[in-house]
Amino acid sequence: MKRFVAGHIFLSIFETAIVISMAYAVSNKKNYLIVGVFLAVVMLASLWITYAVPNKSITAIGMIAGAFLVVLVIINLVDIVLKSTEVTREIVHVAVLLYLLIGLLWAFLYMFTGLCTNLRPK
Repeated sequence: MKRFVAGHIFLSIFETAIVISMAYAVSNKKNYLIVGVFLAVVMLASLWITYAVPNKSITAIGMIAGAFLVVLVIINLVDIVLKSTEVTREIVHVAVLLYLLIGLLWAFLYMFTGLCTNLRPK
């Protein structure tokens, strides 16, 4: 059981690092940065609060904030790709990252719908 908890905490630390890097990815525009940091704080707060207070509503709020953060990063990266005048190695990397982020967005939405079906009162 302790190995499961340790693994879960390790994944939460890894997810925290990813969310911080996503907030940094939108730091080239001030408005995106403010919204991105807000969404990252909400997501990370819900992620770590659930260790103290296991509540599916808090988890759902974190998933929504995470999905919006991913959408914000996708919008920012699409803007970079569309404004580029030539295809470079960096643009190809950004395009691959866009596909991965779309998959991550789908995962957030899929987990959220699964969580919402369990939230209904019986």
